[in-house]
Amino acid sequence: MSSPSDDATSVVPPVPQGPLNGGLLAGMTWPPAEQGRRQLRPGQAVRLSFFALVIVLLGAAAGFAASLQLPVQYAARAELVYLIGQEEPTGFLREDRNLTTQVILLRSRSVLEPVAATEGLTVKGLEDKFQVELVEGSEVIRLEVRDESREAGQAILTQIIDRYTTVSRDIAPAETRAYLQTQLEEVRRRLAEPNLEGSERGALTERETTLLAQVDSLNLAGAQVKVVVAPYSAPDPVSPQPLLAGAAGALIGLLVAGTVVLVQARRWTRG
Repeated sequence: MSSPSDDATSVVPPVPQGPLNGGLLAGMTWPPAEQGRRQLRPGQAVRLSFFALVIVLLGAAAGFAASLQLPVQYAARAELVYLIGQEEPTGFLREDRNLTTQVILLRSRSVLEPVAATEGLTVKGLEDKFQVELVEGSEVIRLEVRDESREAGQAILTQIIDRYTTVSRDIAPAETRAYLQTQLEEVRRRLAEPNLEGSERGALTERETTLLAQVDSLNLAGAQVKVVVAPYSAPDPVSPQPLLAGAAGALIGLLVAGTVVLVQARRWTRG
């Protein structure tokens, strides 16, 4: 037999339905009715599709027209190969410690500043023209200079390679080079002395040969880059590219059109 208190707790008051009378809730219904949305009429759907198409076409036309205002640029290209000795580590370490270093050296001020001064450019201006790409999985370095003149671009790239070769060769330890050069000059001075005994002359000559071999080895250690494709000018301009610019404009127009259509559709279907 249940107690009165149990019956009181087990009884759930009914949820009121229909209008609520009195107070601030007068005129409201429970539960509140969800507001529905109307469907787009066929004419409205056609209009939205037309608006979207116009926006996309305008974006494509704007991108195409803007690209035609840019100056025509041609690319001068070349390829270098960095010869890595067998004693160097392989794989990622070899690429990171040797090839990446050469890319940094190619873009350094010690290489670009003299070329920029010769061509009447700033270093920043030359950096914007110059591109260096390390071909993945190889020891090839691709170089490119973009300029409005085919001849000027090719000349700039040639100067960069020449300057880089000089700087790369001079990377060898300065103290070692200076020491070898001093020793070589001393040996040659003594060889030029008159009345030099034959045994002494033979020893000096052998010493001269050894020093020359060491100097050559030092020079080769700093000049491990070979030009495999000499600078040349690409036949077709690399900029502007109207079709690519038009496609980019169409993509932007598509994003804008999607936003406009969505907002307008919500306005028209709002209940």
